[in-house]
Amino acid sequence: MGSEEFWFSFNEILLPFAVLIVASLIIILGLLMVLPTKGYHVVMAIIIAVSALLLLQALFLPNDYGSLNGEVIDWSQYSGRLVYNTAIWIVVIVGAVFWAFRNWQSFRKVMQFTAVILLVLQTAILVTAGITHPEDHGEAAAKEVYLTTEDLYTVSSDRNTIVFILDAFDSQLMCDLIEEHPEEIKSSFEDFTFYHNTNGGATRTKFAIPYILTGKTNDNGGSYMNYLAESFQKAPLFQELRKGHYHSGIYTEYGYVDCSQTEAIDNLSSGGQMKAVSQWGLCQSLMKMVLFKQAAHILKPVFWMYSFELAQWRGGNGNTEAVPYKLNDIQFYQHLQTEGISAEKKEPVFRFVHMMGAHGPYTMNEDIQKIPHEQGSIKQQGLGSLRIIAEYIKQLKMLDVYDRTNIFVLADHGNREYVHPSYEQNPLLMVREAGKSKPFSISEIRLSFQDLSAMLAESLKSVPNIEEKYQTEGTRYFYVGSTTNNGYTITEYASEGNAYDTDSYYLTGKVYSPAEENSTDYKLGEEILFGDRYGAPAQRYMINGFSYIDPDYVWSSEKEVEFGFKLGDIKDNLLLTIEYHAVMNGFQRCYLYADDQMIGSFSTTKADVRKFIIPGECVKEGMLNIRMDLPDCYNPVTHGTGVDNRNLGLGFYSIQIDSTDEVYEPEKQLTIHKYDLGQEIVFGKDGNMSDYAIGGISEDHWTSGKKAWIQLEEVSADTALTLIMEYNTYKDQQHVIICANGEQIADYTAVGSEQKEMVIPQALLKNGSLTLEINLPDARKPDNGDQRELGLWMRRIVLRKAEEKKE
Repeated sequence: MGSEEFWFSFNEILLPFAVLIVASLIIILGLLMVLPTKGYHVVMAIIIAVSALLLLQALFLPNDYGSLNGEVIDWSQYSGRLVYNTAIWIVVIVGAVFWAFRNWQSFRKVMQFTAVILLVLQTAILVTAGITHPEDHGEAAAKEVYLTTEDLYTVSSDRNTIVFILDAFDSQLMCDLIEEHPEEIKSSFEDFTFYHNTNGGATRTKFAIPYILTGKTNDNGGSYMNYLAESFQKAPLFQELRKGHYHSGIYTEYGYVDCSQTEAIDNLSSGGQMKAVSQWGLCQSLMKMVLFKQAAHILKPVFWMYSFELAQWRGGNGNTEAVPYKLNDIQFYQHLQTEGISAEKKEPVFRFVHMMGAHGPYTMNEDIQKIPHEQGSIKQQGLGSLRIIAEYIKQLKMLDVYDRTNIFVLADHGNREYVHPSYEQNPLLMVREAGKSKPFSISEIRLSFQDLSAMLAESLKSVPNIEEKYQTEGTRYFYVGSTTNNGYTITEYASEGNAYDTDSYYLTGKVYSPAEENSTDYKLGEEILFGDRYGAPAQRYMINGFSYIDPDYVWSSEKEVEFGFKLGDIKDNLLLTIEYHAVMNGFQRCYLYADDQMIGSFSTTKADVRKFIIPGECVKEGMLNIRMDLPDCYNPVTHGTGVDNRNLGLGFYSIQIDSTDEVYEPEKQLTIHKYDLGQEIVFGKDGNMSDYAIGGISEDHWTSGKKAWIQLEEVSADTALTLIMEYNTYKDQQHVIICANGEQIADYTAVGSEQKEMVIPQALLKNGSLTLEINLPDARKPDNGDQRELGLWMRRIVLRKAEEKKE
């Protein structure tokens, strides 16, 4: 998944290749039938030799030429390979022909044996590939959803945030174009600021686009699809888009985004897989890629291609409005010229448009015309892409919406082909803030793509105020990703210097990959330490929200941290022990979840060891997922007290999980429940009772024992409070005793359906904390086999100041 090349199903190529195979057989067999004996021997020798060499070239001969990512290959550096590879092919073919001439009978036996071996090997390879990487249901479902061109050319008459991604457009390329075309750039991008000292997020595009949209890299050792799902769900930009106030269009490769974000992305199409515009064209491109891999080195320049060519054959699922988005800058510009953009949307608009920009092969010139890649250059294509955006800006002005539009022009990553040396860490970033008129300018303030998701989220609501809010201090990080087959490796770099100074970047020692050493298998009872001096064994279980590894512990660096443990078949309850050696800013609240069920909460002011019982049912399919929310985490840079830009909470020292026969008692583990006076606590699975009901109440409203507890925290009141309860009774009536923080406030008989009010003296509040205990001595089991002791069917509870009147 996430591959723009192999988007198609096997059925899309089945017919053309079947025809090709049959046609090849007919031609070859027909030729062999009419050839004289000597000619027949020569052709058969060549066929079997070439067949063996094709497989030999693919499997055993040196075949690494880098990725077919559009960068032209420097064939001169392979002169040695040219000599010996060509010699191998010539020797094998000539040797086979010579052998066939000298002794046809012995060659024929070897030929038959070789044919069988080739068939067996290729069959084994095909079967192995199918077994080791079967298409799971998740991938199959994902291919049913993709990004379309719908509303690509529409904006809002209200306000807009437009983001252009110019692929591989390095910051230095922009500097050179400004120097060579100063008047054009300054005129076309009046009101813009070019932020030269911008640290990118990741490279290459497969890792860069998700990082821009989420501010996260795939550092959890999981699959690419899981990374997309987790990071997009938590990203500030998508949290804002999911509110539903905007019309959102994301125009990039569908594999780079979480296509389950249907509430945030309006140009998602579902209901059928993409179909090829031309199956024959797709097969031609695929055959070209196969021949590049399997042909002799001397022929490879003939078959060189940009792998993205396969994506250009994508078509819709039959719905004319569901045309897949494809990167085609010339086509995008031609539509602007002929039909233009329209301001037909009433709600605010967000557009994220990924373009080829300065990415090779350079098949577009500065006048936005298609040219052979041998004639193109990065400056021509880069300038052409800027002129496309200039035309878009011109049309925004004609529609009278320019002044209400935030515009971001950036690259997904830099360009090491253009800048030497480079990690591609300094991409283009230019921003025009809505409503601000000024000359084009260049700024040297320190920015980072890690903040782009939050920056774009803010721009949806207002002007982002970049220079006031998003300057970064201290260390900036950059991630270089590479993929091999179904795996990946992400290497972390860091710098305290300028983003355009490659020498300031250094390896941190962190490399993320789904290797076996990152396995989350856990042996119950084993204490896992976090610190580097202990080998950091906890790192493999750290999924999200952790900082780099210190000698003795690891800081949480986000408001949310996640662990994942593979435990196998678990039936007993578990005892979780967490030890932390540091508490940031002297106070932290912590909310602990197991499989999204809150099982503990506490406040802490100093280093401590905490123990929690986890119900065995929280282990799902052998996995235990633990999450800790830390709402009081502290950022020194934001508060002006330091240069550390992490959101610090707790410094974790160790973690341990063991089986236990202890009973899970939530009322003993949940101690934090913020409550605002007047807020209704609504019962049932669709209500908010789980935030406050810590025991004795089921999702179907019924109390499930002779006692039930409601825990309220941070209750602010300077007067007595009125408690209002609405319920129905089980078996006509129930004896009810209500206690507040251990003191009885009511003792009565509840009858049928009623609303009951009682007063809680202000003196009973303990530092804003209130525990309500509902005692039901007459609760009993029904006759239908339900093992619960039923008492009250709870509807709602409200707490307000005593002097306030009921609604």
